[in-house]
Amino acid sequence: MLPAAQSSRCSALKAFTGTGDLTVEDIVCEPFISVASHLSQAERAVVLARSSGENIDLIRALIRLARLRYRLGRYDAAQSLADEALSLTDAHASERADIWQVLANCAADAGFLSQAEAYYRIAADLARETGYIRAQVAALHGLAAGAYYPRGCFDLALAADAEVRRIAVEQGRSEWLIYPLITTALIYQLTGQRQLAHSTLDELATLAPLGRWRKDVTSVSAQNLLWMKPRWKQPITCSSRLAQLPKPAANLGSTPLCACQ
Repeated sequence: MLPAAQSSRCSALKAFTGTGDLTVEDIVCEPFISVASHLSQAERAVVLARSSGENIDLIRALIRLARLRYRLGRYDAAQSLADEALSLTDAHASERADIWQVLANCAADAGFLSQAEAYYRIAADLARETGYIRAQVAALHGLAAGAYYPRGCFDLALAADAEVRRIAVEQGRSEWLIYPLITTALIYQLTGQRQLAHSTLDELATLAPLGRWRKDVTSVSAQNLLWMKPRWKQPITCSSRLAQLPKPAANLGSTPLCACQ
């Protein structure tokens, strides 16, 4: 029987890190206020995990905190936490897909799109190999929205998100469709396929969460989507911290590379 203090620590860890998928906010709409409110709890979970001596608890806690740091724009902190988690995991552990997703998101947001693409591909391949479906969906959408779309590789972006939509329907997870539909509508609008853009928005409106966000999606027109411009003509630079991120493996799987830059 566990001592009372240790039992309390274990309960607190399980309550926050859980034992299921860790990528929900990478593919399902999550309010920013929810991210901010979870930060202190995530920091406490890391402290508890370090004292518990359970490696898997620490890995999951580090991933969760890294994701929250990323969502709050603290890229250096997110990358540092992800690097630590990566150093603790086995080569074929499913958690590595979550870690590479964080690193890919940071690289994409910093504009280092080639490196982001490589990291998303690693995450997608790891998730596929380990049967981690939600992480696979998140990585494929990351490729579409974070690597292909910003460089104008629209065919590849549509193909990646089409695969996300296929998996979502197959798994009966309609909430996984929201982000891919947004990217798809943007691409249709930018490529002059306005009828497809409007029909995609109509489908999106039926799936959006109840409340204000559904109202916003329902009322928006395809023309309003032009605020989100691709960045394929902008210079891509790499910060010194991003240059130190782990290099991708030589074999990145069958996902096509984007050569549109």
